[in-house]
Amino acid sequence: MDQQKIDALFTVASKLKANQIAFSLGGSGLLYALGLTETVNDWDIMTNANKNVVTQALFPIKAFETGQTGDHLFTSSYKLFVEKNGQEVEIIGGFSLRSEAGICHIPADAAFHWQGIPVGSPEAWLVAYVLMGREKKVAMLESYLQMHGANPAMLERLKQQPLGDKLKAIKWFA
Repeated sequence: MDQQKIDALFTVASKLKANQIAFSLGGSGLLYALGLTETVNDWDIMTNANKNVVTQALFPIKAFETGQTGDHLFTSSYKLFVEKNGQEVEIIGGFSLRSEAGICHIPADAAFHWQGIPVGSPEAWLVAYVLMGREKKVAMLESYLQMHGANPAMLERLKQQPLGDKLKAIKWFA
């Protein structure tokens, strides 16, 4: 892993921690922390904190809002883009995706820590990747959960979301 890429994550994470903002690493960063991939294109950080609180916490680093929320699939509250030394970190506020049954809110709770960074729930990201149609990443997480077990409390929490038939066909959510 490129040290500049890791430094970008640690810079953003340290700003959030210093301002007591709860967050977790998701996306390919979660897969990397689980040992399921060797590459991370960009870092995805999830939080439920208010956008203005996050942008103030990042100062003097500039965070730019992207226009990718509220489209057909992604319904998150906001998505901020931070670039540090050419490396990308995305901060997703109120991460949520549309299923055929409604809006699924993806919990930003940390399930474990990797190098001091809180990392999101593999179960929650399984839901996200199914809804995004990322079959390879779905297969990785299903294999991981099969081998290591799933968090029953998180599964129950996710089952309260409008998952739709596609997700209910997966054994973890049946």
